[in-house]
Amino acid sequence: MAFTLSTPVNLMDIAQCMGTCHPIAWKVAKLQLAQGSSWALHDDAGELVSVAGLFPWPNGDLEAWWMVTPKAEISMLQIVRSIRLTLEASEYGEIYTLVQSKAGGRVARLAGFELVETIDNLEIWQYGRSDRRRRRQGRTAISSEAIGPSAAPAVGCTSEPERRS
Repeated sequence: MAFTLSTPVNLMDIAQCMGTCHPIAWKVAKLQLAQGSSWALHDDAGELVSVAGLFPWPNGDLEAWWMVTPKAEISMLQIVRSIRLTLEASEYGEIYTLVQSKAGGRVARLAGFELVETIDNLEIWQYGRSDRRRRRQGRTAISSEAIGPSAAPAVGCTSEPERRS
């Protein structure tokens, strides 16, 4: 299956992936779109498969975010390869992602992230050139104080979008 990548992601793509969710999660998703880079992945038929983006933190690091539709299940290997290629081409030294599920952790690991910390059932995974130095120093750039609104899209959202008839 071939994919088409488009940028930036639009609000309809986000809504299709998020499904029903808390209004705060929707506000955070809109903030991520407004302040970061984003991509939408469509299949051969033009159907949305996944959306992803990089949200900039004030310290210069990035937070990676990713949402999928049920169509992603059949193409996970290709999707993970796309994530790896995008991250490898990134000019940023360190990228973090916040994970709340085992499946998300598997994707993070396969995409080249390493687990660096767990805070209140939220895993912090890191991808970057200076991650070994920071781990040796015993700290991560994203701390429990820094985890705020950007963690919200996964909180209070259904795992699958509502089906409308």
